[in-house]
Amino acid sequence: MDASVGIECEQCGADTMDLRRKKFCHDCAPMDRVNRKGEGTNQHWLATIRNYGVDADMWNAMYFEQDGQCPICHEGEAKVVDHCHKTGRVRALLCQSCNAHLGWLETMGGFERALEYVAEGSY
Repeated sequence: MDASVGIECEQCGADTMDLRRKKFCHDCAPMDRVNRKGEGTNQHWLATIRNYGVDADMWNAMYFEQDGQCPICHEGEAKVVDHCHKTGRVRALLCQSCNAHLGWLETMGGFERALEYVAEGSY
């Protein structure tokens, strides 16, 4: 019995699904990470698809389009999917540091507080 008959990837629609996979094909969610037990895993890609709609091919295209460089600091390697916290729209890949700072600025009112602090000049 062919293990791939009749099962479509929810991300790309490919019908080459393995019966052990529940939703996504090997191209969209490759088993390219290793878990604590030393086993191949695709949990990173499953979360990236679920949270942002970005599969491995999309991520790779973004990475190479940006030459692997963070568009904010131009120093860190762009590995993290950045998205607008209001709309959920994916913007680019950022380095971990810039993504964390930008997320804080967007969601916690940090930008306004930082501007107030600098304008206050009481330091």
